[in-house]
Amino acid sequence: MHVRPGPLARPTELRAALESSPGGCSATVRLTSWPELQFLEATVDSPGACRVPPMAFHTVTVPSEPDSFCIEVGAGPGGSPVRLSGPTAVVPARVEARYVCLAPSQLRVACVDPAVLTRAAEETGIAIPSQPVLPYASSQPDPSLQGLLQVLEAEAALGAHSVQRLIIQQLASAIACRLLLRLNGPAAQVPSHPGALGGPAFTRVRAFVEGNLDQDFSLEDLARVAGVSRFHFARQFRLRTGDSPMRYVLRTRVERAKMLLRNSGSTVSEIALELGFADQSHLTRTFRHFVGVPPGVYARHHRAARSA
Repeated sequence: MHVRPGPLARPTELRAALESSPGGCSATVRLTSWPELQFLEATVDSPGACRVPPMAFHTVTVPSEPDSFCIEVGAGPGGSPVRLSGPTAVVPARVEARYVCLAPSQLRVACVDPAVLTRAAEETGIAIPSQPVLPYASSQPDPSLQGLLQVLEAEAALGAHSVQRLIIQQLASAIACRLLLRLNGPAAQVPSHPGALGGPAFTRVRAFVEGNLDQDFSLEDLARVAGVSRFHFARQFRLRTGDSPMRYVLRTRVERAKMLLRNSGSTVSEIALELGFADQSHLTRTFRHFVGVPPGVYARHHRAARSA
């Protein structure tokens, strides 16, 4: 395994390697960037391999078909690279590797800033290993990581909206914690932090959310209002409400949308803009998820009930 000191590659260079590696795989790559997390969606058209330069990020790759993809690192006893394959592959930062595409497939790749892992380690008490960490590929699916990357894919397709920053920060934190467990192995111990968010802190957070439904605020903003750390906040908030902060914000927006649909003459598109949704379709999908019917149907039902 080669661990490089000094300058390291960014996700844009990973995209370039996948798209234009000489004699390598042919892929079309879409890159979506957020401050702590970057996400690549690669459509591989033909088999091949490309060298992935040592990255400044930890990368998590989930292929659409596990047998279609593997990573090669270092050299085994015979001098050949060690080949790792499975439904989830992780290459730590600063490690050189090769991506080998054995068949046409789709790749989801999350690139996580090491600073997020450092912060997660400080907050959870799970240590980052002191020795260089080897890449690995799990022999069994990792539903948690795979599910997190599916949510990233959905957010990348949706485009920017007012709660996306909060969603991405929670995803980055969740992926970081999952990687800490993976990097430490089954012996990792998670110290407990019992106790839900206190009543006064929750009251402040609720007032902040309800007063800023059209704004783009972050997990740090909510934790700062509560007076606790970002990582403790998400857990304590869930213990208090049963929801993640992101789901609570969405639920609050939907409740406000229901009130506006009942009591105002605003259109669905106007309400979507007023409440910080990306567009009307984003509000419609979210509303249907929480309420069970689209906002237009909900509004017509209440108009009919009032006129009856």
